[in-house]
Amino acid sequence: MRWWFAAVLLVAACGGATDDKGAAGDSAAGDDDDDTTTRTTPAPGDDDDDAPSATAVDVLFVVDDSASMAGAQDLVRQQVSALTEEVALRGVDAVYAVVTTTSGDLVGGDALGPGRVDALVDRLAVGVKGSDQEQGLATALAAATSGTWRRGVPLRVVGVTDEEDCSHDGALDGASQDDCYLRPEALTPVADLLADLRATAPDVAVFVFNGDEDESGCASFPSGRWAEAAGATGGVVYPLCSGHLASMRDLAQRL
Repeated sequence: MRWWFAAVLLVAACGGATDDKGAAGDSAAGDDDDDTTTRTTPAPGDDDDDAPSATAVDVLFVVDDSASMAGAQDLVRQQVSALTEEVALRGVDAVYAVVTTTSGDLVGGDALGPGRVDALVDRLAVGVKGSDQEQGLATALAAATSGTWRRGVPLRVVGVTDEEDCSHDGALDGASQDDCYLRPEALTPVADLLADLRATAPDVAVFVFNGDEDESGCASFPSGRWAEAAGATGGVVYPLCSGHLASMRDLAQRL
């Protein structure tokens, strides 16, 4: 994982810019009072009348399957039932699908509707043999436009990643992961990806688990591109390494 390398480059380029990770990683895992790294929206538990809300929703998890993600995947899987149970209690008709940051093909080949949500825990275990060029925003777009599972209802994209989004539409094929940071001009603009996403899902909001660290060794580079997508769609950036119970409960309220 190259988050430390990229962070050094960014600090040097910006003349000592503030490190985003410190705002998100200080609370213990599972603490309901844990603060969210918002960058865009209120912290978990805050009342927000403008938060996205729907009675039927398609939820697309985009899970980083690169080599550094095994521990973070497990942390999210341990608390995802807090999301599905709360959504069910609220009477929301939710369908869940999973893709990786390597491929826009649905994990398991289909989406999970009522009566099958227990399988979501297993679907989120996507492995760690994927590309180290994490193109999560692009794979979300590919999945949303596949037409095989979408129902024409609001779409909520939920990223789970410890790196910057590297969606590049082929411009960095054959390059190293470092080029995702060194050559930002080669990346597809987030605004373009969102425009294409809104063309197929006008009511879309992007959320992401990203951008903190803990004593267990979990660490995450704070992704400006995922944060930009969340800010532009009314979503939230949640910590990747801590506070998952509080974050999942908050996410359920915002769907």
